[in-house]
Amino acid sequence: MISVGYACGLRVGEVVNLKVKDLDLEELTVHLKDAKGKKDRISIFPEKLKSYIQITSAT
Repeated sequence: MISVGYACGLRVGEVVNLKVKDLDLEELTVHLKDAKGKKDRISIFPEKLKSYIQITSAT
């Protein structure tokens, strides 16, 4: 979670509220709901973390 938060530039509250369904690994995006100011926003998901997440979830 720390790596995802740092790499995507997320705030602590956004990382805490992040759900698996908010990650789109095909589009390499993170959909943040009710972020700062109670607004939704989209952040970029790094390619390097995509392979790490897929390897970790497979085991």
